[in-house]
Amino acid sequence: MTDPSPFRKEALAHQKLKWNGKALLISGLSPLWVAVLSLTFLLALLIIVICGNYTHRVNVSGEIVTQPHAINLYAPQQGFIAKIFVSIGTKVRKGQTLYLLDIDRATHTGYLSSRSAELIQLQLNKLESIIATTQEDKRRTLENLEQQLAFYQKNLKTSRNMAEQAHKGVDFMRSNMKDYTAYQHRGLITKDQTASQSYMYYQQEFSYQNLYSQAMQDELQITNLQSQLVTRAAELDNQIAQYEYQHESLQRQLTETEAKGTIIINAPAAGRVESLSVTLGQMVNAGDSLAQLSPGSESSYRLVLWLPNNSAPYVHSNELINIRYDAFPFEKFGQFSGRIESVSSIPASPQEMSTYSNKPTPQGNHNDSYYKVIVKPAQTRFTYQHRQLVLSTGMRAQATLFLERRPLYQWMLTPFYDIRKSVPQIIQTEAAECSLACLAMICAFYSLELDMLHLRQRYGISAHGATLTQLIAIANALKLKSRPLSLDLDELKELKTPCILHWDFNHFVVLIAIKRSQVIIHDPAFGRRVLGIEEVSQHFTGIALELWPNTDFVTETQQSRLKLRSLMKHVQGLKGFLLKIFCLSVVIEAINLLMPVGTQLVMDHVIIAEDHSLLAIICIGLIFFMLFRSFISMIRAWISIVMGSMIHVQWKAGLFDHMMKLPLAYFEKRKLGDIQSRFVSLDTIRSTFTTSIVGSIIDAIMSIGLLIMMLLYGSWLVWVVIGFTAIYAALRLATYHFYRHASEERIIKDARAGSHLMETLYGIGTIKALNLAPTRAQFWLNLTIDAINAGIRITKLDMLFGGINTLISTLDQITILWLGANRVIDGHITLGMFVAFNAYRGQFSERAANLVNVVLQLRMLSLHNERIADIALTES
Repeated sequence: MTDPSPFRKEALAHQKLKWNGKALLISGLSPLWVAVLSLTFLLALLIIVICGNYTHRVNVSGEIVTQPHAINLYAPQQGFIAKIFVSIGTKVRKGQTLYLLDIDRATHTGYLSSRSAELIQLQLNKLESIIATTQEDKRRTLENLEQQLAFYQKNLKTSRNMAEQAHKGVDFMRSNMKDYTAYQHRGLITKDQTASQSYMYYQQEFSYQNLYSQAMQDELQITNLQSQLVTRAAELDNQIAQYEYQHESLQRQLTETEAKGTIIINAPAAGRVESLSVTLGQMVNAGDSLAQLSPGSESSYRLVLWLPNNSAPYVHSNELINIRYDAFPFEKFGQFSGRIESVSSIPASPQEMSTYSNKPTPQGNHNDSYYKVIVKPAQTRFTYQHRQLVLSTGMRAQATLFLERRPLYQWMLTPFYDIRKSVPQIIQTEAAECSLACLAMICAFYSLELDMLHLRQRYGISAHGATLTQLIAIANALKLKSRPLSLDLDELKELKTPCILHWDFNHFVVLIAIKRSQVIIHDPAFGRRVLGIEEVSQHFTGIALELWPNTDFVTETQQSRLKLRSLMKHVQGLKGFLLKIFCLSVVIEAINLLMPVGTQLVMDHVIIAEDHSLLAIICIGLIFFMLFRSFISMIRAWISIVMGSMIHVQWKAGLFDHMMKLPLAYFEKRKLGDIQSRFVSLDTIRSTFTTSIVGSIIDAIMSIGLLIMMLLYGSWLVWVVIGFTAIYAALRLATYHFYRHASEERIIKDARAGSHLMETLYGIGTIKALNLAPTRAQFWLNLTIDAINAGIRITKLDMLFGGINTLISTLDQITILWLGANRVIDGHITLGMFVAFNAYRGQFSERAANLVNVVLQLRMLSLHNERIADIALTES
């Protein structure tokens, strides 16, 4: 007998008869269909990427102006508007009466005409006094400048004569030095006699350099004084003319005030009245706006747009654009056409932009350059719902300009274009080796890697530099075919790049490319420069040299590098120090590996079992390990300090001893600050070796151990961590070129600023005697600001890389938290294992980032290696 159901029979019967719908199961697609659909999608995407085009565009803004600009009329003095003779839109002729200004009406302070006459007379007296004072200042200023000019011209003549005599003396003593050296080798004279003669030669050379520098400074001062004579005379004449014009205007107003008690405001030019700022009977003060007048018989409106600097090369005259006026929203009125009339060849000055109301506003402390674009609207009158709408001065507008049209795949690959083969930037070391630096850059473009030391040793040039003939001879020796050309500026785009240009009659640069109106060059003295055509015209002499590989050209690397092993083998006790540091580091890292294991034991065993005694044992053990690690770290730090000090002394002493054995010609071709900066590069190598290399070896070993521990604790989660680490490493390696260039630029600019300071202190007596202190100070300030800006660029890159590392680490942490928590929930790993894995992950990410940074530091050492090799590998 079955148990009776607890439910009612009627409800059960109804439930049996209830329709629950038909179950529909969607049949799965076959693998063939999935493959076909996927391939079709990929093929369509590939066709779109290859055949599709995209046009880069930029949104610009500006305002409507009249051509020529509108004239603003202002009240000359206080009064009442007695009569208005025109209205808005009235066309007027020159001299036509616009307003009648009554200055004879009484106020609570008295009659305006009498008070205005007194004020005008006071202004006339002040102007007459100012004009007389300005004329006297002009006479005194020009006399003072002419006296200074005569003084420096006399000094220049004397300095040139003395420099010529000193140069002859240097040549004579140089020949004597050779004889003295030969006599010493034969035993005819003693070493002290040779040293005495050498000291006299150095004194004569130093005297010649001072005299030559003084002559150059005199020439520069003469040029400045001649320029000041012209500019100061023009400035003072302009001031006097303005004061006289104001005097005549006030005299005329005084006459009108005394005669009629009213002032007539006339139109200064023929045109159209755009606006009236006052009404009949209104009282105005001096300087209040009265009206705005558009000159010309007909209104000629133009739209002024401000184009960013990086977009200027792609915008040209006669291009059609669409204009959107703020007063006529394009959602309702649509867009209006216009044609570009002109694009300025140089960026607009801040003074010019300040005259416009709708100009771009600077972002922060960064002021961009803008080019002025003049657009002629196709329509100046519009009809909307039977209403006539017209443009007016000051109306704001926007436009979208289309710049560069390229296939989609080119835009997608743009970040990788800079990685392709390009012309490197090589900075000259000696003052006269710009020709060798240019050849080194072009050889590197064709995969022949040559450093400056190698070129200098094989093709030494004099302190006066190389001629074009010598440059061709060296190029032929390097298996480069050459073609010298004489050409005009507009023919530069026809040259085969990269090529060499003759610059300022005493310099060579490498032409990289010509893009629209911009010329890109690599200057051995300054680095990469982007110049306008007008600026290039001031420097380019018309001589160019095209270079390309000959049939027997060989691509190889011929560089003289200072090996790190040669620096290390002479340091006493280095192996013992390195062994001690390595052993101590292994102990420290072993303790670091054990710390997460203690955390895992607490999470998985102590807390679950509520075992207080085991918890105390684990915590005491961890405290002991922490104290022991701190003690070992202090010992390792002390050993590192001792080792660093020993390397520092021995390296610098050896390099300085070798430098003192170098010939005098080495120092004559270099600046003092540049030589000093090379010792700073030695500090960088020493710091990298003593701190980074040993630490990187430990980090590498530790990373392997951490990977093994993460694999044991987290299984496949380790691949997620490796993936994020690989992304950071790829980003750093891809941007290495920019970081190296920025570092080299900072080193060179720091060296220039330091060299200028040292030379100034060295010749402070001559500088004060010639009153050149302000000039030297201004030049030093410019060099220092350049060095600071170069340092800021390095700091920005460091901030960028630090932010990227933080972002990647955060994404890594969140992803591991998500995936790891799911594995804990599913029971694949315990909570303690996950906590330990996360601790190992943090250590691994940190160690991997350190390894990437050390790899880049080691690559950066090649830059400092080259600078030290210039001293260490130069034959004494």
